[in-house]
Amino acid sequence: MSRLGQGARRVLICGLVVGFVAVLLLASFGAGADPGTWKKYRRNPVFDIGAAGAWDQGAINSVNVIKDGTIFRMYYAGCTGVVCGIGLATSKDGIDWIRYPDNPVVPPGIYPEWSYIIQNPSVMKDGDTYRMWFSANDLVSQIRIGYATSADGLTWAVHPRPVLVGDLGAWDAASVSTPAVIREGAGFTMWYSGHSGDFIYRMGRAVSLDGIGWAKDSSNPVSSPNFGWEDSRVHPMQILAVDGAYEMYYYAGFSYVVIGHAISADGLTWTRSPDAPILSPGPAGSWDAASLGVCTVVQVNHRRMMWYSGSDGAVRRIGLAISAGYR
Repeated sequence: MSRLGQGARRVLICGLVVGFVAVLLLASFGAGADPGTWKKYRRNPVFDIGAAGAWDQGAINSVNVIKDGTIFRMYYAGCTGVVCGIGLATSKDGIDWIRYPDNPVVPPGIYPEWSYIIQNPSVMKDGDTYRMWFSANDLVSQIRIGYATSADGLTWAVHPRPVLVGDLGAWDAASVSTPAVIREGAGFTMWYSGHSGDFIYRMGRAVSLDGIGWAKDSSNPVSSPNFGWEDSRVHPMQILAVDGAYEMYYYAGFSYVVIGHAISADGLTWTRSPDAPILSPGPAGSWDAASLGVCTVVQVNHRRMMWYSGSDGAVRRIGLAISAGYR
């Protein structure tokens, strides 16, 4: 066989293997690939803005929920005007929430030169330590990723410097944002969004042994806006490791934000599954008619619960959607 023929055969075999892996992934995720399985809770929103004069009276614009024993912990960004910090609420059922009385647990402006505005928490309970990564804005336009730890999930020690920043001249030079972090073995893996100054947000991946020092993947960006409904940005929200592979929930779009879902065998090459939004804004006049936003997903037994940000065009609140049929 000629060298050209051998090369064509290798390409064909490689393509068949990739296709077979994609089929296996779709089969293993089952109902997770079905855009019709997510149902919005009929009494949405489940979490509203704070009372007049409260620190979170303006908006609840990002959310991350973890299951901690029998309790759900919601870490959320509450805002007055453009200034946001991180608060905590707890719930027994994921529907009725009680605010922590000493909110915010991570207030804005701890290090004003880089963390004047704090949003997009990604929280895990790692042994006896709670860990949080978050987006932090300065007073100009730069967004970086910060880090904090806590022994009880209430009192947080914020690392004095950002742990992830954009690289000069790179795809993420202008901003890095929306961290989604999981533990893998002895270290951590982060998916994040960034842009070069063109405000086209793509996704990158980085790894760390301690949650502070991060090495970005040489293949970054690992995902970019690819469909019309994704508009000019894709932001990772939640990563689930399932049967040796990965699922990603992400939000896409700018003015009309929707929620998407993707799968990957290695965390680097992602396939939209499906290639359409799995959750979209509600009908005219509803609380989430204008736009969706940041989301977080927790699996409880055979169903998944998604809390998501929604807006009627004036105020952002948090709603709940539920999908059943997961292993």
